[in-house]
Amino acid sequence: MPFQRQDYLDGIHHRWPWVHGLLGFITFIWTFLQAFTGLFLTIFQRQLRYFKLSYAQLRLYHATSGIFLFTLACIDTVLGLASNWFQSKFSNNTIISYVLWYLMASSIFQ
Repeated sequence: MPFQRQDYLDGIHHRWPWVHGLLGFITFIWTFLQAFTGLFLTIFQRQLRYFKLSYAQLRLYHATSGIFLFTLACIDTVLGLASNWFQSKFSNNTIISYVLWYLMASSIFQ
């Protein structure tokens, strides 16, 4: 990746932006899979007998996967808030307040 090569040439080794990008990509793909499986559970209830699982079991798997997805999205957001780019734009006190605001706002919907 070009940004990793430039950071290496500058003597700066950044690991967290790479992890943030990878987790963001995984979260993005997982979100579409969650939406697709939720739509499948809603629309195609009669075809579920081919999975040899009950509708309640599949809903439980879908809900559990959604909880893990939400946790992954929160971790990814906090990693993004801790990135060098974000820290250069805001002061340290502002970063702490943004993390606390994000955690409080996300806990409302649980």
